Amino acid sequence: MKDKKTFSIRGKGARPPQAPRTPKAPARAVSAVLSLLALSFLLIPFSLFADARPSDADTDALLLYCFNTDSILYEKKSGEKLPPSSTAKMMTALLTLEAYPDLSQEVTLTEELTANNISQDYGFLPNAALPVSDLLAALVIANANGAANILSRLIAGDETAFVEKMNERAAALGMKDTVYQNPTGLDTEGASTTARDILLLAKTLHGDGRFTALASRASYTLTNRFTLYNRNALIGKWYTLDYYYARATGMNAGSTESGGHTLVATSDEPNGYTYLTIVLGGKTASDGTNTAYTTGTAFLKWGGTSFRYLEVLSSAKLVTTLPVRNGDGRSEMPVFPEKSLSLYLPDTVGSDDLTYTYTLTRQELEAPQEKGAAVGEITVLIDGEEAARVTLVTGADVTRSHGAFFADFLKRFFTNPFVLILLILCFLLILRKILIARRRARRKKEKERRLAERKKAMLEQKVRQNSGKQEASAPREDPQKTRKDQAAENENQEQKGN
Repeated sequence: MKDKKTFSIRGKGARPPQAPRTPKAPARAVSAVLSLLALSFLLIPFSLFADARPSDADTDALLLYCFNTDSILYEKKSGEKLPPSSTAKMMTALLTLEAYPDLSQEVTLTEELTANNISQDYGFLPNAALPVSDLLAALVIANANGAANILSRLIAGDETAFVEKMNERAAALGMKDTVYQNPTGLDTEGASTTARDILLLAKTLHGDGRFTALASRASYTLTNRFTLYNRNALIGKWYTLDYYYARATGMNAGSTESGGHTLVATSDEPNGYTYLTIVLGGKTASDGTNTAYTTGTAFLKWGGTSFRYLEVLSSAKLVTTLPVRNGDGRSEMPVFPEKSLSLYLPDTVGSDDLTYTYTLTRQELEAPQEKGAAVGEITVLIDGEEAARVTLVTGADVTRSHGAFFADFLKRFFTNPFVLILLILCFLLILRKILIARRRARRKKEKERRLAERKKAMLEQKVRQNSGKQEASAPREDPQKTRKDQAAENENQEQKGN
C-alpha cells in the first residue's frame, strides 16, 4: 500500500548544467554559512515542530475526544472503574432536563424537599417558589449537592428511587461499567464509573443547548437575586485565576476524598473544532496545584494544535486482484477500498507510520460480476493497533463468456473427483450387469443343450422301444423253410445266367 515514487521534474526552458564559477572570498564565506544553516535546519527532527503530547502521569484515567470528528484522540485507562465523584451530577442534570422540557416551570419547595439541605445559602428554603432552572443552575454552575438532592426528590419522590432512574438511564446510554449510589457523587461504597462511560453521558449533554448554555456561564443570578459563580475554574474566576481558560465551555469539575479531582471540560479551539477532556483521579501536587485542571487544559490545547486529517485509504488505490473464471475479455478483477478514508491524527503520524492488512472472503470469482460487490475488508494499523476498517469491493463489471463457461463447465465436471467416482461406479455397475447377462446367457445355452440332449435321448429310447415292439409282433419264419427258399432262388438265378 505504501508506494514510493520518485519524480524528476524539469521546468520549461531549463538550461543544461554549466560549470560553476569560482566565487570570490567573501561570497564563499557567506555561501558556507548559509549552507551550514540550511543543513542544521534539515537535521532538526520534524516532530519538534509539532506540540509534544502532554504528560498524564498525575491522573488515574484520561480521555481526549473531538466532537467534530467523533473520534477519541487519546486515552489512558479509560475503561478502568473509578469513583464517579462530581460527574454523578451530570446524570442528575440529564434526568432533570428530560423530566422538565420547560425549565421555567415553577415549583414550590417543601420541608420534605429541603430536608438535610446544605444549599440554604442559595435561598432554597421551605415554601420558596422558584423555576426549575434555578435548581438546575445551582447544580451545574455551583455544583451544589443540595440542589441535586432537591431535584432527585422532585423527580422521583426520594433519593433511592432517583438513583434507580440514574442507573436505568446509564444502562440505556450504554454506560455498562457505571453504578450510581446517590445523585451527588459523594463517596459511597459501590459507586463506580469509567472515562469511556462518562464520554457517552457528556456527548448526550453536549447535544442539549440548555445544558451547555448553563455550563459555559461564569455566573448566574437566581430569581431571588442570589448570584452563583461557576465552580469550574476553567470558566469561573471567582475562586481562583490559576486555571482560567478562555476557550473552555463546560462541563463539570469537583473532587472527593476517594475519587480525587475530576474534570469534564469542553473547549472551542482555534482550528474551529470542539474538544472534550475527561480527567479522573487528578492529584494535588506538592505546590498545591490541581493536576486535573492543568492536565485537562494541556490536552485540550494539544488537541487543537497537534492534529490534522490524513488520508489513509483511497477508493482509487488498487489493493489486490482476484482471478475471474469465464470472464468475457477479463481474467482478473481489480479490488479497491469501498470508500476513501481520512483519519484525524497527530501531526507526528505520517504515511510511513501506517500499515495495512486485508482479508478476502473469496479467492476466485466467476463471471458475471458487478462492480461494487463486497469481497473482503482492509484494516488500517497505526503502531500495530487497528485504527480503521473498510470493506473491499470489486472495481469493474465483468460479463460471462458462454463458450468459456461451457468449456470450463466440462473441464470442471470431468475433473471433479465426485464425478469421477460416480463415473467409475457407473462403469462398474454396467460391467457387472454385462457379466451377469453373459453368465445368464451361458447358463441358458447350457440348459437348452442339456434339454436338447435329453429330448434326443428320450426320442432314441422311444424309437428303440417302438422297434422292439414291431419285432415282437411280426410272425416268425421257419428256418428250414427259409433255407429251402433261398436255395431255390439261387438256382433260378444260375439258370438265368446260363
